[in-house]
Amino acid sequence: MLEITCKLSGTKGIGVDAHIIPKAFLDLGSNNLPSVTVGSAPSFRPKRTRIGWYDQNIVTAQGEKILHELDDYAIKILLQDTTDFKQELLQNGPPLVRTLEHYNYKKLKLFALSLAWRASVSSRPEMQTINLGPHEEVIRNILLNNVEICADIYSVNIFQFRPSPLANIQINPVRQRIEEINYCRIYASPYTIMIKIDHRKTPRAFRGLCISPNRPLAIVQHNFSGSQEEALILKMAHLNKEKMPSYFKLDAE
Repeated sequence: MLEITCKLSGTKGIGVDAHIIPKAFLDLGSNNLPSVTVGSAPSFRPKRTRIGWYDQNIVTAQGEKILHELDDYAIKILLQDTTDFKQELLQNGPPLVRTLEHYNYKKLKLFALSLAWRASVSSRPEMQTINLGPHEEVIRNILLNNVEICADIYSVNIFQFRPSPLANIQINPVRQRIEEINYCRIYASPYTIMIKIDHRKTPRAFRGLCISPNRPLAIVQHNFSGSQEEALILKMAHLNKEKMPSYFKLDAE
């Protein structure tokens, strides 16, 4: 058992198997087959997993208790108790938006921030594209002290793919720029969670739909077909045909 200094609480103790993205968001599909992880880094090669990405060098039991509470809430609201969501169209037509009138803004916001923080502090090669720089310590203190921050600070937008034939796929977190603003994109099946890692204002296109304590939760649904995620998976499948399992049905030609 390895003793570490908890990167969240700062206390010493035994490192625990902390999931970077909760296992509940690892879609094993209806056939319960292992997931295939794919990544954007040139050196990354597909791997099979039933447990997702975890790291024993991030937190002790004390830090894991904080993360576990946030994970439990996100799992409940996004994966389990979804009957209260309503389907709506934006004023100007598509895309379709799922809305939820009542939810715990602070817990959901902290959950999203914790995903970006976990990816940044992890030494796993799949997370090497994420480095929060000076924001890492700021977010650590927000998580540790259970601070509620306003909607525009580290704003969070949640998207969901409309049903697609692609179960059993897990994509590593990536950095992205939206209107020159820095974002961390986290894939937590079936959701894509965008976290602004930037002091500048949220881009106009995202501003009205970022999670906020002053309005219902809004999750934008979009098509998988034609998305950059589809392009990445096609590319990785094509480059690594020999490593893709037999149940992987996507045509990479």
